[in-house]
Amino acid sequence: MEMKVKGMHCKSCVMLVTDALEEAGAKKIKIKLDEKKQEAEISLEYSGKEEEIVKVIEAEGYKVL
Repeated sequence: MEMKVKGMHCKSCVMLVTDALEEAGAKKIKIKLDEKKQEAEISLEYSGKEEEIVKVIEAEGYKVL
C-alpha cells in the first residue's frame, strides 16, 4: 500500500506517524519525507482496508492525498 501525505515536515512527524501505524498493525513502514514540500510518501504492508490506515494518519493531524 502506498500513499502521499501532506503536512509532514520533520523527523518528529515521521516518528509520530510511524508509531501510530505500528499500533494499527502496519508492517514494513517506509516514509520518504520531502521537507520543502511538507509532504511524505508512505509505503507499508497492512492486511486491513486502506480507509483504516487513512483514518490513523489523519487522526495525527495530517492529510492523505
